Formats: sequence, structure tokens, C-alpha cells
Amino acid sequence: MQPIKLTIPGQFWDSQIYSGKLFLFGVNGDVRTLKWDELVEDWAVADDLRLALKCAFSQSALLYSDYSKSFVDDNEIKSVIRGKFDRLSELNLELSSRQIEHHSKRRQDSPFPFPHSDSCIYGRKMFVATKKGIYEAGCDGKTTYPISTKVTRGWDAPVLTISASYKCLALAAGSEGLFEVKLGDNFGFNGKADPERLTSGNFTGCNWLYFSIYGSSHTTGGKLIDYRKGEENEDNGKRRFFSRDESIERVISGVRTERSIFHDQGYSWGNQDKIFLANDRRIKIKKYSPWDKENRLSDLATLDLASWKGAIVSAATAHFGSVIECENALVVLPTEGSAITIPGEPVNWRVFPRSKHYENHLHVLYQDRLEIFSFNHDYFLDQDAKLLGIKHSNFTSQRGSSRRVTRI
Repeated sequence: MQPIKLTIPGQFWDSQIYSGKLFLFGVNGDVRTLKWDELVEDWAVADDLRLALKCAFSQSALLYSDYSKSFVDDNEIKSVIRGKFDRLSELNLELSSRQIEHHSKRRQDSPFPFPHSDSCIYGRKMFVATKKGIYEAGCDGKTTYPISTKVTRGWDAPVLTISASYKCLALAAGSEGLFEVKLGDNFGFNGKADPERLTSGNFTGCNWLYFSIYGSSHTTGGKLIDYRKGEENEDNGKRRFFSRDESIERVISGVRTERSIFHDQGYSWGNQDKIFLANDRRIKIKKYSPWDKENRLSDLATLDLASWKGAIVSAATAHFGSVIECENALVVLPTEGSAITIPGEPVNWRVFPRSKHYENHLHVLYQDRLEIFSFNHDYFLDQDAKLLGIKHSNFTSQRGSSRRVTRI
């Protein structure tokens, strides 16, 4: 089943999508915000494809929901839905300049230092990592500009990658190591942040495995900062619930190297319930189960792959599969079907595994366009049996964090 591609012409550095808005960071330091859900709703397409288009680009939760499961598991209904996605994949979906202008919410100068190395949205705030440190600004739609011009710097050290969950930011700070910053009750910085170094090493990427953190490195090897669940937070006898994932105390139980996990080395990364290691045209996959005291890490599979498109630059995993950037192409290993090669060297790329409505998106930015790929095969799969993608759960889905390759 092929992905559906939608192209937006323009020169962009980064993209974020959140709460019906698509934020497009231009290469000249500007930000254009599109009313994305409205744009998808107004797209001229055959009436019998409208719902499929909506599921593909603005409402993936419709088919991931528990309510829809009984329908998508029915073979006859499944065949009809797949057929609609196949028809959409054959269309040339490209935004015209008129559509871009009509659905633009506002254009503004980026309130952050440009260029930034990474960004994420969490708790209705946008966070960016830069050579000058980490910054945050509101993006809840309640300010004059889509991204508030009131910016707070939380730390003044260079950071390459940023990832948010559990009222914390995980920070990959290159040769300085892997850090964590705790956020305040408003999900922002309470004054100047006080980052805690979790481990030494040279880290270019980081992501969350439930309430633990995985750091990726090309030189010193990946590491798992393994947390255990502590007592629930209480305030005057009342439990404090910020969201489904904010009500627990996290306690570090140890640090595991990729060599101790895989008895091998290469380039490793993780997300939610899986850890991957790639080397020599082979991927090893471990399942991570932090609640299982006897079997926190277990073997899932070792997969042989076709010829690489050059050395690995970076990698990330979403619900629909794993994305590996090589020197000459992006390779998508979907949870169903054969590998998909997206040729060319991107400026940047991003997936949204913790989004509520856009977790099936892959954004690939080139010098003259943004290509948004929508993957729609994963709705129909047994989430417990998947190898190459993270398990989707309506209970554990967390908004805000995303992952992309870092370029500065």
C-alpha cells in the first residue's frame, strides 16, 4: 500500500503541525502558519474520497480509535477503505499559490534564533534547540501571532535535538552529553532551567521510551537511561493529574549501553516500546517493557535489508514504520509491505509519533518544496504484532514530541 503524497512548493527549513495549524519555517527566518485542517477540508476531490483524504492528512485518529476498530477489522469494509487510499495515492496533490495565500493564518518573523537545529510542540508551547540554547514560546492561538513573540530562553548551551514528555525535555547536546530539563506546572521554563546531565557521550538524537530516554550517537554508542515508575505525585492528599502521562514520579534505575543491550554496535535509536540497532545491512529489534521487572528488554527480531543508499545519517520510528536517512536517500521500512525509497538528500525531515491527529505523517523538506507523506496501512494491523513501528494505543498516545534529523 503506497503512501499518499501532498506537495507544498517553497523554500522551508522546518515544519511543525499541531491543533489544525501547519507551521512552515522559511529559509530566510520567517514563519508562515497555514490553517491546515481547513485547507484539507476545502480540498477539491471526489466526494467519495473526502473522508479518506481527511483521515490521511488531518484526522488519523478517526481510524485508529477504539470505536473504528470493529469497522476496519471487517474484511469487506477494510477493502473499500484501502481502495480509497490507493486512489488518493495516484493523484497529484500539490498546493497552488492561491491555496497557500487563502489558507494562511499569518506570516511572521521567527521569534527564535535562526537557524534552529530542532523543534517540538508540547503543552501548547513550541520549544526549539539552537546553538545559543533552548527557547520556548506559546502557540495556543491566544496571541496576536500564531507563535507568541514572548520568548523565554531556558538554557544557554548548544543543543542539537530536543524531545518532550512527562513534563520534561530530553536534550541531545553533542559532545556535552545527554540532558534532561524539568518543566513547570504551565509546561514552560520556571525562570532559568537547571539541566541535569544524564550521561556522558556524544549524542545527536534523543527520544522517549515511555518514561525512559534513549540517546543516539554515531561515535560513542547509544544509551538507554532506564527509569522506573515511582509513587504518584500528591498535593495535600490529592493526586495531581496534568495529563495521562504527567502523574507519575520517575526514578533512574540505570544506564544501559547499546552494546550491553544488543551485544553489538552500530547506529541505534528508540521510541516508546522498541529499540533498534542498524549495521551491516541488518536491523536488530528489542522490545522495551518497563513494567516487566523480569524481562524489561526482550528480543523481537533481526531483519536483513536490501542494499543501503549510503551510510546512515539518522533514523526515527513512528507508528507506520521506521525511517532511516542514508547519505543518498530516505528509506521507509513500513509495518506492512516492502521498503520505500524516497530519493534525494533532504534539508530536513520529521515524523510525529506523539501527535493525536497527524501520527501518520512524514514531512520531508527539500530546497524547493515540502513533501508530506501520509501512511495509512497501519490502521489495519495487529498493534501487538508489529516489528518496525511503535505500538499505537489510544491511552498512551502523547501529544507534542516529534523527531527529525539535525542540521545546523
